[in-house]
Amino acid sequence: MTFLRLLNQYLAATLIGLCTLPIYAAEPAQALGSVKTTAEKESPAKNSETSMLDQFRAATRQADVLKIYYQHIKDQIKSQSEEKLSLEKQLKDIEVTQQEVLPLILRMLASLDKFVQMDLR
Repeated sequence: MTFLRLLNQYLAATLIGLCTLPIYAAEPAQALGSVKTTAEKESPAKNSETSMLDQFRAATRQADVLKIYYQHIKDQIKSQSEEKLSLEKQLKDIEVTQQEVLPLILRMLASLDKFVQMDLR
């Protein structure tokens, strides 16, 4: 509960700081920077907890991304292994086909010769 209370206080301080920004600031980023610096000076412990929370969230997001990436790589490796097995099978089938092509051509040529001989009679 302490963390939530500190977070609420930090958000309240930030909102108050934003409401009190100079309306005609030359650079809005400079005005926001001064509020952030003021907030940092007010409570270093609060900033430390916020920083730790941000680091935790970033680490959690990175862990989730890495889990998804790992699963993608794992699926890709599985797919590539299946493709490799398929290609190896196709290579074996090509060897068998090459061995069977010449006898098939010779039988077809013999049949064609018989057909032509029968047609000439």
